[in-house]
Amino acid sequence: MVGKYLRRLEMPKGVNLMLPLQARRKRVIENKLLSLFSSWGYTELVTPTFEFCDNLNPRRDRELDEMLYKFVDRTGKTLALRHELTAPIARVAAAHYKNAAPPLRFSYFNNVYRYAEPHDGRTREFYQAGVELIGVKNPQADAEVISMLSASLLELGIEEFQINLGHAGFFRGLLAELRLNDLDVLARKAILAAIHHKDAVLLDELLRETGLSAEQSAKLKAVTELYGGRETIGRARELIANATSRGALTELGEIIEILARRGVDRHIIIDLGEVRGVEYYSGMIFEVFVPALGSPLGSGGRYDNLLAEFGFPSPAVGFALELGRLLIVLDKVGSLPDSPTFDYLVVDSADSELGTKVTGLLRSKGYTVIQEVLERAEKASKRYASGLGVKTLLEIKDNQIHLFDLKDNVGRVTSIKELERL
Repeated sequence: MVGKYLRRLEMPKGVNLMLPLQARRKRVIENKLLSLFSSWGYTELVTPTFEFCDNLNPRRDRELDEMLYKFVDRTGKTLALRHELTAPIARVAAAHYKNAAPPLRFSYFNNVYRYAEPHDGRTREFYQAGVELIGVKNPQADAEVISMLSASLLELGIEEFQINLGHAGFFRGLLAELRLNDLDVLARKAILAAIHHKDAVLLDELLRETGLSAEQSAKLKAVTELYGGRETIGRARELIANATSRGALTELGEIIEILARRGVDRHIIIDLGEVRGVEYYSGMIFEVFVPALGSPLGSGGRYDNLLAEFGFPSPAVGFALELGRLLIVLDKVGSLPDSPTFDYLVVDSADSELGTKVTGLLRSKGYTVIQEVLERAEKASKRYASGLGVKTLLEIKDNQIHLFDLKDNVGRVTSIKELERL
């Protein structure tokens, strides 16, 4: 029998349970971010938890398909839980905002689901907060998104962070220049992963296996060293000759100039080995890192081709931050609230008119008030109140209002008039 009930207490692997303290901290982060997003003109959008599978994976990417939580409804249609918010928002824009004047600005704070091994604050169910700027393709739009990312972290109390900024076009041009698109898909993906992780040993091994020329291998190895300040763009120009990569470097330079005028460039590192999602992103790509965490806190970039999959060709750019990782970092920097405290515990065993009036008055003034619903001795009530973090015990007795400060261990009698002056 014991085993039966123990099994009922278990949860599926990777689901996200938030006890009151975590839920309170999540709400603090959510309110701060959504308020900031709103101040920049971004309106919140809430998409369905599940959609048609093809809408979440319009390009039918095999790796993404394996990540989705899929199920079949009673009509035989294949549905899936959302794995991120960008594709759902693209669908909403195509369905409801085709005739709206650009740009469209949307924000979100929702849970998403991915069938992957939990790590670094990410479970299989996790929360993302982010923005999407749709309908504009220029350096100003790109700079706005990065500036918002920077402002979001500063608003949460995170001052030490680094945004690794690259460009998908730079590496796509290099792939074409070196004729690496002719490689086996798996081999090309392995090389991209090695470059992204700056794994020189693995990259060297992979390049030997592919039989690339010494010149091709040298250029690819050099990409892993294109990392640093603005001078990195100049070093990259000396490496490549194709127009696509050079155009990407020009775009990056323009974005950096805008960020410098806004004082955001101090957080930027040019990383032309940032090749994550190079087949998905069309322009700049970035990840944000903090010293307290080995994995990226968030990521984003320009994805000008996605909305065309929904019949609405339109440029777009955005970013997403991960709540679980934010909670880890904010806990380390000490900028999260502690356990909630309550202002009053009202003990009114007679359920009197005076007690109802006092409770309503205090709540109308913004105080948090717990009404005792069990009859217990005074000492027991004080222990209960202290355990909840209540500041003051208020007891209605003999038609009088008795206050007891649980911190100073001092009691006195008060009146409605005195409470009205609070």
